[in-house]
Amino acid sequence: SGRMGGALIRLSVANPKTTLVGATARPSSTALGTDAGTSAGIDSLGIPITDDLNTAFANADVVIDVTPKGSTKHHLHIAQKHNTKIVIGSTGLSDTEEQHIAHTAQYIPIVYTSNFSIGMNTLFAVCEKISPVLSADKFQVHIDETHHIHKQDAPSGTALSLGKYVAKGRKHDFTSVYKYQSVRQTDADITFTDNRQGEVIGDHTVSFKSVLESLHLTHTAHKREVFADGAIYAGIWLNDNKPNGLYTMRDVLGLNL
Repeated sequence: SGRMGGALIRLSVANPKTTLVGATARPSSTALGTDAGTSAGIDSLGIPITDDLNTAFANADVVIDVTPKGSTKHHLHIAQKHNTKIVIGSTGLSDTEEQHIAHTAQYIPIVYTSNFSIGMNTLFAVCEKISPVLSADKFQVHIDETHHIHKQDAPSGTALSLGKYVAKGRKHDFTSVYKYQSVRQTDADITFTDNRQGEVIGDHTVSFKSVLESLHLTHTAHKREVFADGAIYAGIWLNDNKPNGLYTMRDVLGLNL
């Protein structure tokens, strides 16, 4: 019933490769009982929004989960129970929740990503590839992100992923170099700032700065549909006889630079 959910409903109905079979919301949602199509701003679909997760998961080949953090473990349990493939785009998950995703992927196929956009996932790959060249002894890294005022987690999951790919490329432990709202202590540290403004969909900039030059890599999301489109693409890919396991959008897109 949220903005991302509405985009998923609209695009899944429009996509000839997918059929919408259910739409769910939290038990406290005022959208329960309303038509999924009407809720998303299109014609009625005859599919009511429900909190009956078991029925929804049982009827689906793939479930796309973009709910706020806190419900992922419950959704994984139901997906495993019904042997339903799941695409997870929830952000701000704890290490324990991510470990639970990895554990459940032994039993069902899962795509888990902090960002569904093709452009951003290309940037993930680029950051990992170039970070050893732009090494910590010469270049300091700063990641800045801006989102709408409704976003709850900070820095964004996408910003954290960008930092993790930089650290991975440099063979650094991300937890050791991650600095949010604190002072840089070593040249290897990756610093973060976040901004919450209006209805900004998502802007991210990775800056590599030395005393002689700077390189700034920026991704801007213009419409929320870019994430819904990528999530549906991931669901179609996952449903194509993929074995049990944990996948990322880089796997979906074949981005092995």
